Amino acid sequence: MVQISGYDRYGRTLGRVYLDNRDINRELVEEGHAWAYRRYLTDQDFLTAEALARDRQLGLWGTPDPVPPWDWRRGKREAIPRGEDLASASLQCGNKHYCKEMTHCAEARFHLLTCGVTSLDGDKDGIPCEALCN
Repeated sequence: MVQISGYDRYGRTLGRVYLDNRDINRELVEEGHAWAYRRYLTDQDFLTAEALARDRQLGLWGTPDPVPPWDWRRGKREAIPRGEDLASASLQCGNKHYCKEMTHCAEARFHLLTCGVTSLDGDKDGIPCEALCN
């Protein structure tokens, strides 16, 4: 069953999919197969489910610096340091504390998740430096 909640600006149906007593939308986010799409979000628990999937590196969160679909469509597909390039990007805890010091999302995510620099996540949604990572 689909519980329709409205329509987006393109006329596409917005809603939640249920199968028996299962909320399929929530399961997809919890398992790391989908993003919590903030523009039409009505249930804030999706942000928690996404953060848990990210912390556990499930699904898309198991890949280095996944690109949100809304950024992909806008062409925001910047090259991200990987492997030895990432190591040479001087990712060390203790040397950066503000978003203005970050050069890319992977660096901001490293400082938030590895170093615990919580000031990078001002709105506490689990995504650091919104301008870089959203």
